[in-house]
Order: sequence, then C-alpha cells, then structure tokens
Amino acid sequence: MRPLGQNRMAKLGAVKIGVKTGRAMKAIETFRFLSNDPDSLNALAAAYGGTVKPFNDAKSPWKLELITTSSEIAVILPPNPLGDGPMYEKFGGKGIERRCDGTTCEIEQRGPDGPEKVDVPCMCPGKPKADQCRGTTRLDVIIPEARVGGTWQLVTKSEFAADELSTMVRMIQLAGAQGLTEARLRVDPRQTRGGANQFKVPMLLLNHTIQELMAGQGQLTGASARAALGVGTPVAIGPGSPAELPTAGGDSGVIDAEIIEPAAVTVAELWHQMSDDQRAAARAQQQEAGLPPKIGDMDQAQAQQFIDILKNNL
Repeated sequence: MRPLGQNRMAKLGAVKIGVKTGRAMKAIETFRFLSNDPDSLNALAAAYGGTVKPFNDAKSPWKLELITTSSEIAVILPPNPLGDGPMYEKFGGKGIERRCDGTTCEIEQRGPDGPEKVDVPCMCPGKPKADQCRGTTRLDVIIPEARVGGTWQLVTKSEFAADELSTMVRMIQLAGAQGLTEARLRVDPRQTRGGANQFKVPMLLLNHTIQELMAGQGQLTGASARAALGVGTPVAIGPGSPAELPTAGGDSGVIDAEIIEPAAVTVAELWHQMSDDQRAAARAQQQEAGLPPKIGDMDQAQAQQFIDILKNNL
C-alpha cells in the first residue's frame, strides 16, 4: 500500500509527439500539449508556437490542445520523474486491468470491502498477443513556462525511450543531483540502419556536463528553484508513488511517443511471445540464413525474412 502524504503534484497536462487519425496515431515533428488550463497553454504557445484550440474527445480528460512548432522544450525534472520506472501494462474497456514488472503482476479483485489490489505471478506467458501487457514508461516533468499547478506527463511504449530515459535519470541520481534538475526534452527522429523503419523517440538532454552536474550546477534549490518556477515560496516535490493510471480509450489512452513502422514492432512482439528454446532456435536459423545479428542492421527484405523465422518457431 502506498504511504500517504508523499507531496505528489497533480497532473496539469499531457505531452505528446503524435496525433490521432481515425483509429491510428501519426507521428509529428513537434511537441503537442493537452490540458484544461488555458493560461498555461497560452504561455506555452507564446514560447513554442502554435495556437490553443478546443480538443473534443469524449474519452479524454483534456479539453484544450496545442500543437507547437518546436521539437525541443525546456523542462525541470522532479526528484523521481519516472515514478516506479517502466512497467508492463494491459488496458481493457474499463481502464487498467493489470500492471507487471515482468515477474509479479498487480490485478484488481473484489474483496470483502470492495475492489482491492492483489499480486499474482506474471500472466502474459502463453497468452495471445492481444492479451499481453505492453511496456510503458511515464515521465513527469515541470514546464517552466506553464504556471505551477502540477506536472506534465509524457507516456511512451517505446523500448528505446524506456532504456534511455531510465539510464539518464539514473545518471542524474548517481551524479548526486538533489531537488529539481534543469533539462531539455526533444523529439528525436530515428531510423534503423537499413532504413526499413523510421520512428520518433522522446529524448532527455541535460543543460550541463556531468562535471557541472556533480558540482551542483543545473540543480534548482531554494531561491533558484523559486525563480525558475516563477513563485515566491518553495515548492516541495517529494519522491512520489506510482503515477496515476489513465483510463483506456480516447486520445488520452493512446501511447504515441514512438510511432514506428511495422517491422521492428512485429519482431519485438513475436520475441516477447517466445520461450527461451524457441528464441535459441530462431537465432540459429537467423545465423544459418546469413542475416545481420540486429534488426536495426537489416534491410526491409531481411527484416521480413527474420519475422518469418520467428513466426515459424512459435
């Protein structure tokens, strides 16, 4: 059970790098914000371009939208910006069904006093792909141009982002950063070496070198934190508990921080379904076929050949 009184800030809005088109998501080159705070969105529009418009999605908690003209924004990291870190999650028609760290799965069951959370072993092995959890990373940031009312959350299912954001946050912590840390958030366009897949990844950058960070630069405490946040009194942001889970459906339930062509996604999904023996057999056939060891080094034809190998071994 989560301890109470953890000084967790409310969610002021969402940060996205994609737009919903019909049932699918389309990557964009710039940041997009959703919120119910017109003052904050107007301030962001003045800083990063774009026009605040109504956002009509019955399943979304947000009613206003801003698509900026900027692919990089200034952010301030609270002490625990990733919460529990990347987790596997499964959504259904009524919202979150389960959360899992790969070993232990948290599900909701009816107890004597109503719904309650219980831990069970991971439920994904052997299930169809549609009923498996997907890796999800939530990054909470403070945006200095917006008024202080809470954090803004970027949600991504990108494996690249899960690895890179976690590594960057650990490096900041190992460097001894305390309090609030200045950083930049960028929409980083990438492609595999063979060019078969093009996608966008949210990338976190520091404004200072590691030596400067270890010396205390780039960390906002006391008066500098108040100045950066535009307030006259300190703002306490404690190491929070898990981020609140969004409801399923609508734009708010769609993860768009990595929009990727099908090949790499298909490989990742198939690989997740396979046993260790199946993976070993697929790797052996991959070597026999003379395919590159990494999907990123394959051209489109090689990627499809590798996908066929994986399917044949399932």
